[in-house]
Amino acid sequence: MAEGTIVVAPRRPRMLWRIRIGLGLTALTLVIVVYPGMMALPLAVLSPLMPTPHGCFNFLAPFLFLGFLAAGGLISLSIIGLGIFAVFMGGARFRVGLVIAVLVDALVASLLLLAPVTDTGYLSSGHDLRVFALFSAFAVIPIGAMVLLLLPSAYRGPRLFVATTAAAILVLVPGAVGAAAFGLQAAGISIPPSAATPSTSPQGPC
Repeated sequence: MAEGTIVVAPRRPRMLWRIRIGLGLTALTLVIVVYPGMMALPLAVLSPLMPTPHGCFNFLAPFLFLGFLAAGGLISLSIIGLGIFAVFMGGARFRVGLVIAVLVDALVASLLLLAPVTDTGYLSSGHDLRVFALFSAFAVIPIGAMVLLLLPSAYRGPRLFVATTAAAILVLVPGAVGAAAFGLQAAGISIPPSAATPSTSPQGPC
């Protein structure tokens, strides 16, 4: 009579501490989008693109604001949804979760660095500098998560790692440029605002 054999499945290796901490910081990054970001980080970045109606089209101003407000809220909800998906997929050891988490961290960090710049345009008071310092401090969290998650051995191959790193750097470039410009202004180097003040030309009746 043949004896039955018990096959013991090999234990899966434990997740690297860097990945676990990085995913935890990514989850914390999603909290930052809600507070202190107040779901308005994308709106602050989009605000310079908002057209200002004049003359007979002044009645469109509230509708434009509501449209941009809705767009900013939808972008924030999309970031949170993608971040939650990335944390769960990364926790389940799917590499796509790591890729999405890195990109979400880079996007939130860039928005945190850009929001005070696009919202104020330039340093007009000490309050602006304090807001920029606060948002820059919070930006350390997603940047730290991104650095921890960019571990070459955690990706399927070097191509995926290099592509993810390059994409994250591209997403961070606008925030880095805005932070550098704001820092130069804080140091006393005059930089003209990016958007010129609209001229007040006389407008005729409708």
